[in-house]
Amino acid sequence: MKIKNEITYVAIISLIALDQFIKIVINNNFFYKRFHIISHFLYFEPMYNRDYSWFNSMLQLEISKYIHILVVTVLIILIYLLYGYVNNKFGTNKIINIMYVFIF
Repeated sequence: MKIKNEITYVAIISLIALDQFIKIVINNNFFYKRFHIISHFLYFEPMYNRDYSWFNSMLQLEISKYIHILVVTVLIILIYLLYGYVNNKFGTNKIINIMYVFIF
C-alpha cells in the first residue's frame, strides 16, 4: 500500500513540474505568438491571468476579488451537497467519485 502512495506522490509532483515547465517555455518563447488551431473555434493565444479567474480574464468581466471568493465558496458548498445527495440516493459510484476528485 505504501508503494502506491509513493507512486501517486511522484506522479503528482511530476505533473506539477511538467505544467510549470510548459508555462515557462511558453512565456519565454511563444508568449507573443498567436495562431488558430481550428479556425474560429480553437486557437493559441497566451495571456496573463490577472483577473482572479480564467472566466474573468477571458470574458473581461472585471469582477472583484471578493465576489470571486463568494462565488467559489458557494460553488464548493453546492458541489459538496450535490455529491452527498448523489451518494445517498444512488450509493457510492466510482465514476461519481472520480468526477468529484477532478472538480476539486
